[in-house]
Amino acid sequence: MSRRPHEPSGDTPHPSPKKPYWIGPRSSTWRNDESAALVEYPALHHAILEGNDWPTTHDKNFWTECAKFVANKTERSERSHSACRSQANRLRKAHSTLHQAEEHFGIRYADIGQKENNPPVPTASNSPAASLAYIQSQFPKLTPTQQWDCLENLYRQKLETTRPSLSSFVPPNFIKLSVAAMDRLNTNKRENTLYHLAKALGTAREDGSPRMPVDRMPFPLIEYNAKFFCVDHPDLLRCSSEYTTYMETMYALFGNKWANMHCGPMWRGGTEEQEEEDGETQKAEKKNLLELAGCKQVDLLAEAMKELGVEVLTGEDQLSASVDNHLPAEARMESGDSLALGVEPLPVEDQLSASVGDHLPAEARMESGDSLALGVEPIPVEDQLSAEASTSSMPWLDQENWEQDLHPPCPALTSTPAKSTSTPRTYSFLFSSASRADRSELQAGLPAEELQMIHNIRPVEQQRKARGRLKTMDAKVNVAGLSARTLRGKIAKAPFDADASIQGLRESMKHEWSGDTDLGDGNLQQAQEKYKEKQAFVRNLGTVERKSQLSSDLTSLHAMLEEHKDFLEAGLKNSQALYNKKQRENASEETMFTLGWEIDGYRSLKRVNQELLSSMEEMQLTLTRGQFPVGIEKLRQQLQWYVKGVFTKKREAASHLLIFMISDDQRSVKPYAIPVRVLPCRVVKDAKMRALKDDLKITMENIGMTVVGFVTDGEWNSLRTMGGSRPVSIIQLMMDAKAEARSLTAATIRRYLTLRDNADNPLLVVGHEAVPLEDVVWLANFMTEHNIDFERAIHILRRKHYPVMHDPLPWTPGRERESTSDCLKSIMATYIFRKRIVDLQTTGVDFSKNLYVPEVSDGDEPHLDREDHGHVLKRLTACVRSGNVPGIDMRRWVEALQSPNTMLTYTALTGKRKQSVSDCERMFSAGVIRFFKEKGYKKEARFAEIVLNWHKATDGRGLNQKSRREYNMAMLKFLLEDWMPYFNREPDYAKLDVNRPIKGIQGLTREVVVAIVCNIESQEKRREMITDRGLPPEHPRAGTSDDVEAYISTLHGMLGPIFDHKTYRENQRKICHEFGKRLDGDLPYWYNTGVNERFQSFDQPSGRPERLDRLRESRFADPGVDNPCRVQMPRRGARTVRAQFHNLQEELPPPPQLQA
Repeated sequence: MSRRPHEPSGDTPHPSPKKPYWIGPRSSTWRNDESAALVEYPALHHAILEGNDWPTTHDKNFWTECAKFVANKTERSERSHSACRSQANRLRKAHSTLHQAEEHFGIRYADIGQKENNPPVPTASNSPAASLAYIQSQFPKLTPTQQWDCLENLYRQKLETTRPSLSSFVPPNFIKLSVAAMDRLNTNKRENTLYHLAKALGTAREDGSPRMPVDRMPFPLIEYNAKFFCVDHPDLLRCSSEYTTYMETMYALFGNKWANMHCGPMWRGGTEEQEEEDGETQKAEKKNLLELAGCKQVDLLAEAMKELGVEVLTGEDQLSASVDNHLPAEARMESGDSLALGVEPLPVEDQLSASVGDHLPAEARMESGDSLALGVEPIPVEDQLSAEASTSSMPWLDQENWEQDLHPPCPALTSTPAKSTSTPRTYSFLFSSASRADRSELQAGLPAEELQMIHNIRPVEQQRKARGRLKTMDAKVNVAGLSARTLRGKIAKAPFDADASIQGLRESMKHEWSGDTDLGDGNLQQAQEKYKEKQAFVRNLGTVERKSQLSSDLTSLHAMLEEHKDFLEAGLKNSQALYNKKQRENASEETMFTLGWEIDGYRSLKRVNQELLSSMEEMQLTLTRGQFPVGIEKLRQQLQWYVKGVFTKKREAASHLLIFMISDDQRSVKPYAIPVRVLPCRVVKDAKMRALKDDLKITMENIGMTVVGFVTDGEWNSLRTMGGSRPVSIIQLMMDAKAEARSLTAATIRRYLTLRDNADNPLLVVGHEAVPLEDVVWLANFMTEHNIDFERAIHILRRKHYPVMHDPLPWTPGRERESTSDCLKSIMATYIFRKRIVDLQTTGVDFSKNLYVPEVSDGDEPHLDREDHGHVLKRLTACVRSGNVPGIDMRRWVEALQSPNTMLTYTALTGKRKQSVSDCERMFSAGVIRFFKEKGYKKEARFAEIVLNWHKATDGRGLNQKSRREYNMAMLKFLLEDWMPYFNREPDYAKLDVNRPIKGIQGLTREVVVAIVCNIESQEKRREMITDRGLPPEHPRAGTSDDVEAYISTLHGMLGPIFDHKTYRENQRKICHEFGKRLDGDLPYWYNTGVNERFQSFDQPSGRPERLDRLRESRFADPGVDNPCRVQMPRRGARTVRAQFHNLQEELPPPPQLQA
């Protein structure tokens, strides 16, 4: 159908011409950049009126210039002036002020002075004062955004002139944020923390460093916490190494409690709203699944009790009964008062989960939300109907032993199909209507896959809620830091791959031992493997696999039990003897209990041994009759207990840790020493210690390390006298010579000293290589010329071997007149001793001039053995306190105790703290020496000064090598005054009297003399070698075991005074990690635990009186301190109970005894 054409008539008016539309590339819609430019123009060129800063003018020129500005700014075609005014009105409706529009569009006025539209500054002067006055006068006319941007631009220009890199370091909104932060602090009436932090970082000390160092605590902690609340997610954070190291130390010292308290709950738990929402979601999901399964929310246990005819309690009654049953009689209440406890009755579903959970094992109990983890599909409708129809007849009462099914063993619950195994399973038929055949088939056991196929069921996998990305604003934080788990991981990845007390034998479920003595010889591992084999053999006794070999197995076990009889009898006898001995010695009750249990253990094992032998013999008879014996399971259990008991008696529990550490002799590398081997031990003999030392030495040499020496504490004295192939001390030569002479009879020695009568024999004597021929000839001539017998002549011969002023000591100490036999052995020991010195001189070892000559390794490096200097000082001081030093009167020290200038304390004088080196230093302090000199006590003053200077040579600061050598030689000379009084006239150690006991030289013990001789000689030889080679001197304390004792103190500090080997192994990395920090002087924080346990470098003078030259006041022992309330009230600065336990408090001396 076509449209009829229009024909205009005469009455039709002429249509008006249509307005032409604009055609071009620009759209009528305003873009964001155009709107932003439209806001920027009036903000820059419109006079702001108070309360009405949007332009309301209809001036065509203003809006035309605005349109040009927008076009130039956006590089688009120019709009009309009316379009700009209309858009401004629309923007005004959306944003009431220009400032809001500037914030909305993010307008920033950078380089305002460079804008072509910016009017020139109307000022007649270019002086700074005029410029500053103009800026201040025009600043209020700017919008808030323009004011912030103006400040920022000026601030950034200043940063660029200060240091160009600061312009990129400081963020654009720094000024605005800092003002907002200070406003927040001021509003909350807090201190101006931003100013304090700026002053602490911006103000320099005299050395140029800031008042708050940025490379150590606490700045890393402040830095991390400030950034924590700046970012949205914690995975954007990176913790500095200084803060990490500090947290590792705190966690190692105080554990999880500190970590939890320090950081707070963080993201654990959540808000109350979230917990409520999660709880409601779980309940809704549970109700949903129950509806899908077609199950009712009923109490199964209550329904079962109804079937049994038992009265069912209500919710309130159940609560009251359950509470009353666990309360004492006087605390029980009536059922109506049950709500006084503040407990609401449980809902039905919670009662169900609680009732079922209480009857399940701990490992099988689940939360209420996990009730569907059993993986059961919905029950078919026909099965539900059959189950409902059979409830009234109660067929489960007809099954046998139904009471045992009330609490059956709960099998493991998994969400994936289990693999078929031969392990029998136990099922409950309490609420089942299965027939006996079905129950038997189920008890026989079918693989899980077959059961799933038969019943068409599949396990239901529990869906876990995905964890979202953590947010810092959701954290409940005290101090932001690393979590305990992260700290444990960092400690485990630490660069670390004396004696400490441990106790306790342990055995894991996998029969792994811990706490046993293990010296690295493999004996422990062999015993443990043998124990595992025996346990496995016993567990398989009489099983299906070894049923045919039962007879031979019983025979083997019978033989093993027979062998154990002698062991158990001997152990019982020794235990009873030790018990009786300790009983006579009035040992502690704890010791007697331990020994009593030991005896009881042996008796029980003997009794079980007899029972097992009888049972095995009966079983052997049963097998010979062709029958399989009963009671195999009971026999296995008894054998497992018995084997464990016997092997436990054979195990040796370790009581200490033997720690090997290596360190640099110059102590120039930190940590100064690191542990390389730790062995649990009980008793380590000298031979075993020598073997362990040689193993470590060989290992170090194989990897290219130069082994200089070996330092031990006060044990293993023979290491410093006997080397691997020869003696290293002249004391050992004397001991060996006396031992060989003691093995010879007097008649044999007499033949060595008598000329032969047979002139035809070319040999004049029945010679011994050590007996010189000229002495035999002289003895024969002397007897002939003076007509004296042999017995008198040998005494004169013996005197001939020593200087005239020396009277040789007898072979047997304390005997005044020496017998002929003793005199012959003394002469023979002297010959052997001197012959041995001559023989060693041919190999380059000269004992005539040295008391100690170390062995030399293949690399021409002497191997020095020393004893810890601190142990030697403590043992020497103990000899002085006991009054054994000849010529020294201990009453002089008692007088010094009464003087306030000596700083000597009663505790130091009496030696109550036996392991205190500081108390030993007080005994020979500079104040005590000065007191002796003032009183005229020359012997005591000389002795105390010798000991103090000897101690300075090893533990003093600010001494040169020459002074250290002089102090060491003075101490050695003091020993030789009593050991070899004629040394100054005849300085030849070969002329030492072999009968002179080492014990008692200057009143010191043998261990002290050996240690002093070895330490002094080794230090001086090392000093000479270093000088010849041009090497830097060794650290004065390189020959001490301070590093080992510091490591042991770390063990005790972290694990307690007594711990077991398993605990040590679990904490070894943490302990080594912390030990390294204690030695590190460059640590980014102060390692301060309240006690002085850090090493201080003392290779350079301190510039003030050194430690050993200063007098240290002890206010705890100063009698002049008035403290009338000493018992009732602790004075200021007194030690805590903990400090008193570890470090005994100083005591005042007793009052003087009045003489009648």
